[in-house]
Amino acid sequence: MIGKLTRVPGMIGSAALAVALIAVTGAAEAQERYSMAASSPTGGYYRLFAPAAEYINKNSELLRFTPLSTDGSLENCRRVNGGGVKFGMCTMVDLPSAWQGSGPFQEPQRNLRILGPDLQPIVIYFMVRADSDVQTIEDLEGESFGCGAPGSATTQVCQRMLEALGLADKVDNVELPFDQLTDMMANRDIVGTARGAIGMPASFPSEVNARVPIRVLDLSDVVARSEIMSAIPAASATPIPDGAYEFIPGGIQTVSIRSFFIAHKDVPDEHVTEFLRIVNSEGMNEHMASAFPAHNFYPQNQDPLSGLPFPLHPAAEKFWKETGVEMHEPMLKE
Repeated sequence: MIGKLTRVPGMIGSAALAVALIAVTGAAEAQERYSMAASSPTGGYYRLFAPAAEYINKNSELLRFTPLSTDGSLENCRRVNGGGVKFGMCTMVDLPSAWQGSGPFQEPQRNLRILGPDLQPIVIYFMVRADSDVQTIEDLEGESFGCGAPGSATTQVCQRMLEALGLADKVDNVELPFDQLTDMMANRDIVGTARGAIGMPASFPSEVNARVPIRVLDLSDVVARSEIMSAIPAASATPIPDGAYEFIPGGIQTVSIRSFFIAHKDVPDEHVTEFLRIVNSEGMNEHMASAFPAHNFYPQNQDPLSGLPFPLHPAAEKFWKETGVEMHEPMLKE
């Protein structure tokens, strides 16, 4: 009798554990599984969404996400439009072109819909050696300058700015990975390079300046010219305030690029609503404060729909209206 009694708690414990495992497995199976087209594992998109997915998966009974390694924004737009991946992250360098079917897109990508912002704006720094004679971007004429890594958002903005200023054929544009361009600048092979960073202040300008003293070009005259900025619809005028970096005396102007979560137009409304509800929650903000502070989720971002490139997913439009944020007309319509 004693032997039988001593086995009962173990039997009950095993049964309870089995029931719990079945419940957990059932809950996981009930979640709709999605991939989020992001970037390489070292890129900003992937580093943002990996911890965000972890929070979503723990707090949603409906959705389960995995970050997908890709070549970035351009590929993400194409894959989501094709429907092979339902969610993605894209910059304003690619979103207007995707919608219109221009640039690298041979036809309009009209299956795309906007959900809301993902990263803080990507601030672009036009850096030159401090001992050079280059004081303005126009002074790059006749110089070798690194616009950035091939295909990157920074490179595309840099190229379009040089074209708009009539400098495209007057500047020796070198396109290589950013680390190589920094080496070339330190070795005096190029006069400088452009590079983007999420949020401000960023660590890399100070790191570069410690290696080779730099000057960050003030683009005030450029951003004040509407004909130049209209040729670069992806870019927005952005101040680098006084005190942001000790080697930048006084405030200057540069440009930045916004970035958004997108989804295929056929993603069910309830899934879009659940995604936005969790991503833009106070709990997510607290989680990301240490995991990836450069996120741009509401309520950290109080104006999440600023710069909306094209229409929202209908469920996203309903969500944001009910949230009470300012609604903005998209730049491009159907």
